[in-house]
Amino acid sequence: MYARIANGLSVGGRRSRGGLLAIALGLSAGTTIAAEPGFHLVGFAPGGNESVVMDLSRDGEIAAGWGVVPVPTPTSFGFTWTAAGGMTLVTGGGFRSNVFLNGISADGTAFSGIHWNTNFDKSVFLRQSNGVVVNIPNLPGYPVLGDSQWVSGDGLTVVGSCRTSNSRFAQAFRWTSSGGLQALGFARGGDNISHAYSASHDGRVIVGESANFGGGTSAGFVWTPGEGIRMLPDSNGGEAWGVTADGTIIVGTIPTRGAWWDAQRQLHTLPLVNPTDRSMIARSVSDDGMVITGSFQTSTNELNGFVWTPSTGSVLAADFFASRSAVVPQGYRVYECVPVSGDGKTIGGRVIGPNGWPQGFVAHLGPPCSADFNKDGGVDGADVESFFVMWQSAEADADVNEDGGIDGSDVETFFGAWEAGGCA
Repeated sequence: MYARIANGLSVGGRRSRGGLLAIALGLSAGTTIAAEPGFHLVGFAPGGNESVVMDLSRDGEIAAGWGVVPVPTPTSFGFTWTAAGGMTLVTGGGFRSNVFLNGISADGTAFSGIHWNTNFDKSVFLRQSNGVVVNIPNLPGYPVLGDSQWVSGDGLTVVGSCRTSNSRFAQAFRWTSSGGLQALGFARGGDNISHAYSASHDGRVIVGESANFGGGTSAGFVWTPGEGIRMLPDSNGGEAWGVTADGTIIVGTIPTRGAWWDAQRQLHTLPLVNPTDRSMIARSVSDDGMVITGSFQTSTNELNGFVWTPSTGSVLAADFFASRSAVVPQGYRVYECVPVSGDGKTIGGRVIGPNGWPQGFVAHLGPPCSADFNKDGGVDGADVESFFVMWQSAEADADVNEDGGIDGSDVETFFGAWEAGGCA
């Protein structure tokens, strides 16, 4: 599984995909100081009772989302958030009174969403890196805004959908400052609904959903400039929600299961968290494909967030966070995981609190505790033996510092925890 997701890159010695991707995206390795591990509630706007984190910068330092103030008139607000500065509302400077902030660029300088003053002047916007707010027109014949609008990692492409006046039909679009608005069409003959949900860093690989209002199943789609829109193999009854920065790995859902498609567009299903779970949606994927996030519905219809990695499989988000020094406060349930940062070290979404209000969260993740490597409840020589068996064969579990490489630094990390008898 690990080797397949890594798209054929060698797992012996130092795995290099992360470094190559950083160079390709124009990122400077080692220039960002990672946030301290921990779990953060992002809060509400004054008088608000709802918030959600929808996207993250590549390093996870900046979160973007929206929330609601219910009285005297329900008002939506967009926000950005950092651990150091907390929540900053998106107001003024060309923004209308209601804002849904759905996407943010990899460097955190551009973001996109919907804003409006009344129900009749809604518009998709892009706040560019230079601070200028651009209102994006609707597709001809589709005067009503559709589902979530998202900005590419480079901040230059916005994708989303528009609906007809009766809202029965919808079509996905792509907008760039250089090329303007472009209708993406439909993935199958007879379809009359399409929604674009995400795009690669350069905006040239777009994924989403294609369906027919009159019945039948939905399907995941992928769009590229050279091939146009086409259905993802074996995606009947599903959708495509996320894609890696380089466009090679796509995540989404098929009936009842989370799924991902590799660079050859071969389908792989994610294991359920519990055998009795009813359904699962994969929403987001890290740049290297090693972390997938989403939500699942239990047999009692409770919604919970999950995280998948090659070494852990699909696990309850709260458990995954706790194992990486980001403990969810007592009384809060991770309702859904929405974005994962490009570097895979930060996850956002929303929780349900003791008062029943949904609130956005950001979980900055530390490395897992590797001392009890064989997970038998003790820290002893058996853990050393188990670790070196995995390390010598370059198995995914041996990447204990989760830097994408299996090398001497993993030995150092393991023995640091093992000699201490555990992790703090």
